[in-house]
Amino acid sequence: MVPVSGAATTKPPLFDFNVLQEYIIPRQAFCNRYITVADPDGKYVVLGFPVSIPSPRYDRNEFIFNFGLVVENEVDQVPYERVVRRLAVTFAEMEKQSGFLSQDVDASSARRPIGSLLEIIKEDLNNYGECMIPVDDANTINMKLFPHHPTPPEVKGWHVPVAKMKFADVVDPTWDLTLQRVTAHIDGVSDVRRIAFLADVSLELAQLALRHLLYYDTILLLDMFFFGACYAPRPGIHDFVANVGGMVDECANYVCVGPGRGHERRSGDEDEDEDTEEDYATTTSK
Repeated sequence: MVPVSGAATTKPPLFDFNVLQEYIIPRQAFCNRYITVADPDGKYVVLGFPVSIPSPRYDRNEFIFNFGLVVENEVDQVPYERVVRRLAVTFAEMEKQSGFLSQDVDASSARRPIGSLLEIIKEDLNNYGECMIPVDDANTINMKLFPHHPTPPEVKGWHVPVAKMKFADVVDPTWDLTLQRVTAHIDGVSDVRRIAFLADVSLELAQLALRHLLYYDTILLLDMFFFGACYAPRPGIHDFVANVGGMVDECANYVCVGPGRGHERRSGDEDEDEDTEEDYATTTSK
């Protein structure tokens, strides 16, 4: 990562390179490790992995380079760490093998300039979330951004998993056998213990499978519904009454018996919506 003097650009720099250059091209103690540094304004973060390659073939007996990514401060940095590490490892090996970075590229060379190569990588990652770029006859840069999900909470035996998608449409025969058995019994009513019993799997395996589904945000966990308990609406009932995002229609389709109402509204649907809202507003079991 170096500033290019005289380069044609229509965008102002995100930050002053001279302020951060000590950390972008750092001393030896910071080389060969993943580092992050924020700009003085706190708007952007530079993710880098400076590499130092010692060798007598270089004028100063070592070659230092750093390919970094600049992301906004509030962006999750975890998915980009692998990209930065992969860039460092890939180009370090190419430099050791053939001097790919340290050799000058003349106009007659068929090799793509480093700047153009990095620009393609950036555009592909921004547009497609992945890239596969041939560098030369022996090397190809393959990278993919994977979203980072937080660790899911523990699944208890009394939890009731509710599907957020139709598993019947996505289940594949190559899936884990326990996962296939468990998803077949997620009906929004059965608790984890009953699902484990119906699926003929141990409770621990059922909990592990459900945590896997929870990790990918395909289910949510609710407490068991007891007719002997008292329930009261929360402030979010206002969104329900206002039918925010078609919430009333979704609720009616979920709780109705038989074919759903679909998206077509008939005369009298407003009355049904009012009945549904009234039922929710007065839900109290003793």
